[in-house]
Amino acid sequence: MTQTDPAAGSGSGKKGTACRMKNPLRYQMSEYDCGPTAILDALIYLFDREELPPGVIKIIYMLTMDKVNCNGIPGRGGTSNNAVHFVADWFNDYRATTGFPISCSFLKGPSVSFHKTSKLRKQLQHDNAVAVLRVSYGCDHYVLVTHADDKYAYIFDPYYEENPLCVRDENLHGKIIDVKDHPKEYNRMVEFSVLDSEVRGTYSLINSESKCAAIFYKAGDSDKLTPEVDEQQILIRKFRKKNG
Repeated sequence: MTQTDPAAGSGSGKKGTACRMKNPLRYQMSEYDCGPTAILDALIYLFDREELPPGVIKIIYMLTMDKVNCNGIPGRGGTSNNAVHFVADWFNDYRATTGFPISCSFLKGPSVSFHKTSKLRKQLQHDNAVAVLRVSYGCDHYVLVTHADDKYAYIFDPYYEENPLCVRDENLHGKIIDVKDHPKEYNRMVEFSVLDSEVRGTYSLINSESKCAAIFYKAGDSDKLTPEVDEQQILIRKFRKKNG
């Protein structure tokens, strides 16, 4: 369904006092778009549908799926760490320009861990923070972590499977739990010992060179925004700033 922007005038079909709506988290459309899907899921989790500017969605797809495969075909290599980092930085610029209530931080290497005192684990114990995390799942893969307690990370894996690997592998029983009844929050519970494993396996953080996590924080009031902002102009200014 396409909605007309309320700013466009009285022709809008959207009620000005519509109820806030939380969408279920979404699954990737192809074998390659786990990166943008996990980032979009971070926004879906933190914000109501009515709060999300359409230009932000467009920018996420523009900046991700930047890698080529071994045959040089664009997009088929998925999304790089650098692209996720750039998206996180763009959101900080977007907040500074528009007041949109989001801020991001990017972690890489050994700092990406779920040990008791880690920044990642501490931040995820707050309701207003989620993380897009790079893990192993047969290949490099991005998932969304929506919460952490004393034992588990609560993960939404955007790769849909009728019979997921964590159910088929007896060695993972109890360590990775498949969840069906929280479509707006998570579909896996993963023990920290699995994530921090030194061995490359299902949901492990791979190795220190390729570990990365982008933490997204919601703060403030999304109704207090600068109107009529061109998200692409913010992106252009960021490219110019980066390139001197």
